[in-house]
Amino acid sequence: EAAAAPPAPQRPRPLKLPRDDDDAGEFWMSYFDFVRHFEYVFVCRTFRAVEDGGRWHRYVVHGAWRGATAGGCPNYASAAANPQWHVAPSRPGEMFMTLQQGSWSGTGDEAPAIGIKLLDKGGARCRWVFADEVVIKSEYLNTREVTAEGFVAPSSSGEPLTLFASTFHPGEEADFVLTLWAQHPLLSPPELIPATADIV
Repeated sequence: EAAAAPPAPQRPRPLKLPRDDDDAGEFWMSYFDFVRHFEYVFVCRTFRAVEDGGRWHRYVVHGAWRGATAGGCPNYASAAANPQWHVAPSRPGEMFMTLQQGSWSGTGDEAPAIGIKLLDKGGARCRWVFADEVVIKSEYLNTREVTAEGFVAPSSSGEPLTLFASTFHPGEEADFVLTLWAQHPLLSPPELIPATADIV
C-alpha cells in the first residue's frame, strides 16, 4: 500500500491591520494566529478620567511614611500614626483604588508589603480594624503597587469614610501615591485627617 504524503507545512501568514483603524488600538486575528504568536496574555484595566472625556472621577494623593508616621498595619499599636484621609462619596457607586510606593528604605532589598483599606469608622482615624467596618481593602503584598475595588456608598452615619494606607511592619519608610477612581464624584477631594482626631 502506498502511504499518503504528509501535508505540506503551512507558511505563516503576516498579520495585517486595517489601515483606517491604526489608532483605534483594536484589531482582529484568528485564534490559530493568536496562539501561534503569543504565549502570555496580560489584561490591564484602564480608566479614563472625566477631564479627559471619560466617565471616571480621579483623585490623587501624595504622601510618605516617615519616622513616627511609618506606623505599620493595624496589627501594631503605632498604626494610628499613619497618614489617613476622609473620603466622602456623593452617592453609591464603584470605586477602584491603587497604592503605589516609590523608593523605600529598610533592611532588605525587597519592597515593603503595603496595603490599603477604606473603612466606615464614623469619620475617626484608624487604630484597629473590625470586619464590619471594611468597605473595600487590598491584601498586604511585597510589591510596588496594590489595588482594591468594590461598591462604595455614603456612610449611614453621615460621616466620611476613612482611607488607611500603610506598610505591613512599622518603621518601613517610603513615598507613596494613592489614586482613587470613582464612578461618581466625591463630595470633596480626599482630606488628610488631623493627627489629633478621634482614633477608633
